[in-house]
Amino acid sequence: MDTLSQDQVAEFKEAFKMFADGKDYIDESSLKGAMRQLGMRPDGDEVSEMVEEGDSSGRGRVDFTEFCTMMADRMSGLEPDMLTSAFECFDTHSTGTITHDDMRRVLKDMGPCTFSDKEVRELIKLGDVGDGRLDYLKLSNALTASD
Repeated sequence: MDTLSQDQVAEFKEAFKMFADGKDYIDESSLKGAMRQLGMRPDGDEVSEMVEEGDSSGRGRVDFTEFCTMMADRMSGLEPDMLTSAFECFDTHSTGTITHDDMRRVLKDMGPCTFSDKEVRELIKLGDVGDGRLDYLKLSNALTASD
């Protein structure tokens, strides 16, 4: 967990607790839900492989330390350019920014993940440039930073 920031560990802990349902581990189904909550889109085979690789006990489940290690490995493959390209779809005037309202709509209404108002505000804050807009390159860099 050396490559994760304190904020990332806290975010992972929150997701882990949400899906562990009071247990000190999560299984395949729970892992898939937790990853989706963190904005990832794993398929069933990918989750199965991750559990196999991350499960040091061989019991078909992952504890919090194993979960953090898996998420850090997965996030290390996430590049700012990939995120920036996704945001460009919403930048109709090629300004390098999108409105807070567009960001809110994308996070709350599109895709299988739903974000709370607080989570949306926190993400917007990472790329906020004032005037109701956010710089998505700044946001992408903040989300993929490893420190």
